[in-house]
Amino acid sequence: QKWNDGKDKLLECKQYQVFHLKVSDINSWLENKSALLEAVDNMRGNAGVHNDAFTHADIDAALRKQVEFERALSQQQKAYVVLKKEADDLIEQGHFQKEAIERDMLELENRLEQLQDKNASHMEENQGSKTCSLLLRKINEMRSWMKEKLHVALDESYLDLTNVHSKLQRHTVFESEIVSNSERLDQIIKEAEGCSLLSVPKTTIKEVNQQVDDIKEEWKHLNETMKAKRVRLEQANKAVDFQNAVEEVKLWMNEAEDLLQSDDLGKDVESVKSLLKKHNTLETDLVQQDGKLVNLKETCNSFEKENHFAIRMLEKTVTEALQQLEKLQEASGIMKENLDDSLVYHNFVKDIHDAILWEKEKIALVSSSEFGKSLVEVQSMMKRHQLLEADITNHNNIVAMLVEKGEQLIKSNHQQSAEIDQVMKELVARKDQLRDSSSIR
Repeated sequence: QKWNDGKDKLLECKQYQVFHLKVSDINSWLENKSALLEAVDNMRGNAGVHNDAFTHADIDAALRKQVEFERALSQQQKAYVVLKKEADDLIEQGHFQKEAIERDMLELENRLEQLQDKNASHMEENQGSKTCSLLLRKINEMRSWMKEKLHVALDESYLDLTNVHSKLQRHTVFESEIVSNSERLDQIIKEAEGCSLLSVPKTTIKEVNQQVDDIKEEWKHLNETMKAKRVRLEQANKAVDFQNAVEEVKLWMNEAEDLLQSDDLGKDVESVKSLLKKHNTLETDLVQQDGKLVNLKETCNSFEKENHFAIRMLEKTVTEALQQLEKLQEASGIMKENLDDSLVYHNFVKDIHDAILWEKEKIALVSSSEFGKSLVEVQSMMKRHQLLEADITNHNNIVAMLVEKGEQLIKSNHQQSAEIDQVMKELVARKDQLRDSSSIR
């Protein structure tokens, strides 16, 4: 009986040793994996999600290892279930080490549950880290896109005042593209708010929030730069319209200058009157162009108030045009004086020529060799001659007035003083000839 009791005791010892060995194997695996998870915790505590020590690739590798770990953990759980059945059988059989067996199984169960909890926490944290890492990738992609767009927005193509309308159209398309991407930023902000609720290290949350704050500031800067360029392009468009308006006035002034440089002051009264009529039209147009330049000068003043980038160039343009207009007004005044003088001259010459023509007709009349063939004819001729002498007296008064007017023109240094003096002499000579011929008659 003692032999059998000893044999049973040895058998139970062997059973316990086998059982304990299996427990030790599982415990050893659990301790090893627990230590591994602790090491990962320490590494994460010192590295953010975007740190070189824990990159997006590291997160993917960690998730793959996590899957492998879960498979291994599942195998250990199965081993635990088998071992639990063995332990229950030994306890049911009244094994002398049942208390130790119960204690070992309880300890093993607690360790297994702790590792499961820690593994679940790591899985959740890895998923959260991946989410944050993907978000940071989105932020970097958007930041690269924004950098390209900022380069476009900072472009100073508006300084070149050619094809401004096309540049404005392209900028409108550019603005639409920027606005359409605002939803992209909104989504990033929304995802960042979700990241703050994930089980990830505080350093990761801090880094995500910092990156979001930075990209929001960069977005603000991009929009401000875009709006500033819109203002500059609109100013450039106004500058083009302004320059075109000034250029239109300058073209008119150039044509007017050519007209005012003409030496044609008319060949007779009618031609001078025609030239004066045209000149009056030019003076009316000159007043209108002056009004345009005054308005453009006021527009230029408004450009200065709105800090127009091309204000100095525009001021120079309108100032030069005003100076050209001032010279043109002077030339117009001189031309008006010359045409008025020409009209006076041609009217004067016409009057003199009319007087000389009258004198020639009367000289021919008084130079006639007909003196009548009878008393009646002679008496009739005497009456006509007396009337002619009265006309001559009146004519002499006209001649005196013309001579006086001619002398005044000569004293005023009229451009045609020489011509005036010549026709005056002819007029006086004809007058004297008529007087002498009339006396002889």
